[in-house]
Amino acid sequence: MVLFVRQERAAARPLVDLVLFRNRAFTTGVIGIVLAYALLFGMFFLMSFALIHGFHNSVRLTGFKMAVIPIAIGLVAPLGIFLGERWGRAPFAPSEWRSASAALVVLTAIALHPIGSLISGLSAFALFGVGLGLFIAPNNDATLKAAPASHSGTASAMLSLLRVLGGCVGISSASSVMSWRIEAMAGSAGQDIFLAGHPLIEAVESSLALLMVFALIAVCLSLVRPNDRPEARQV
Repeated sequence: MVLFVRQERAAARPLVDLVLFRNRAFTTGVIGIVLAYALLFGMFFLMSFALIHGFHNSVRLTGFKMAVIPIAIGLVAPLGIFLGERWGRAPFAPSEWRSASAALVVLTAIALHPIGSLISGLSAFALFGVGLGLFIAPNNDATLKAAPASHSGTASAMLSLLRVLGGCVGISSASSVMSWRIEAMAGSAGQDIFLAGHPLIEAVESSLALLMVFALIAVCLSLVRPNDRPEARQV
């Protein structure tokens, strides 16, 4: 990244004009995109292992349960756009991230006490999806609008790249923490007892804590992001 920044600053026609990042609304927006997709894909990764190998659900049942997250995102995304266009992103972003954080706390509690957790587990998935759904679409829209019109193509391409980057960050960091915790608890025989359930569930709990850190960072960023109401952009 350091070499890339140095090259772009020295280039007469840079691939990415770094002037984009002088805009605080754009910079916080792109970081929010990375964190949102890190949370989303990190959750998919961890819950797939937890439900199948930890709680011994079938693959089909696991798919049905986890489908709650994208369904919730799709249902509330239009509402997020409407609220963002009417009142701006800043007043609502902290609440959205707090919703996702609350869902992570509930899922961690379920991992500790799994008995009778079906309704609460599905509700936590729905709450997690609602939080991200209210954030992702309006944040993408506001981030693009924060970029100068002359850089709209670069900004759009960057958003696509950052969605992939966020997914990679979420899966790689969650898998690293989970593998580290399994080996720490089970020793060198960790891979042999991987499907036993208990080491995996505890490892998932530790990885959920990492996702909570991502959400906390996003809350802090949303608090310093300038409001982007349509009226403010016209002034």
